Amino acid sequence: MFHSPTLYPLYFPFMSRSPVILFLLLFCASAGSFAQQRAVDRTWLFGIGASALYDSYLSPLDYHGPSASIAMTNERRARWGKGRVSSFARWNVQASMGENPSKNAEFYDGNVDISLGWHYNWHFPRHWTLKAGALAEFSLGGTYSSRGGNNPAQGRAAFDIAASVMADYHFRLRSHPCSLRLQADAPVAGMMFSPQYGQSYYEIFSLRHYDRNVRPTYPGNVPSLHFSALLTFPLRKARIVAGYQADVRQSHVNHLRRHAWSNAFVVGFRRHLLF
Repeated sequence: MFHSPTLYPLYFPFMSRSPVILFLLLFCASAGSFAQQRAVDRTWLFGIGASALYDSYLSPLDYHGPSASIAMTNERRARWGKGRVSSFARWNVQASMGENPSKNAEFYDGNVDISLGWHYNWHFPRHWTLKAGALAEFSLGGTYSSRGGNNPAQGRAAFDIAASVMADYHFRLRSHPCSLRLQADAPVAGMMFSPQYGQSYYEIFSLRHYDRNVRPTYPGNVPSLHFSALLTFPLRKARIVAGYQADVRQSHVNHLRRHAWSNAFVVGFRRHLLF
């Protein structure tokens, strides 16, 4: 019987390597079986609400309008702390649009925030869990005024350490597991970029006329707060999250005042993942 000379050389190297491939597959499978699984609670939230904007660098008037946001949080038990410490990570994107009282100008405002930190956990009887810790927060954003002018926009960048507290209450509703969470985060100390009053960005970045444009922050000049009240309940096979969220951002740096207040209804879902 005639055998093709081209098939045998290709077939033979594959057969010679098959024990090695089989060993690698078994090794990966065994390594995966001995690996410790880590549980992660991942929550997506979508918010819509109202905002109040004020920036003395751009206008002496208050602007009011709608706001929208999207956020994602990851929570897991830390590798240290004997099960008493949990890590927390969150990113949040928020956009707002406001009109002045005369309805002849608009503010377009946006922020991107990233928070990372840890909480110490206290478990109490009757379904209560309290958490307290610190977050490292980085914020980047800006505001654009439709009125134009020499300085039509204001950019922002800040880093701060925030105190964070949570209270979780777990209960059952018609035999379904539910939970209520209250969370508050407030910056304690950090740094913020800000132009001086009357200073243009052309002077800062083109002419390099710096004038103490990076300033330290503390609760006295940046009294801000992020608060949320969230209810988690099952809906068929999903875990739905709904509630209220307030974001209060205020600053008085380099003789410039700004505030951005928002109240929003948020809804999303939570997933319990194993890695």
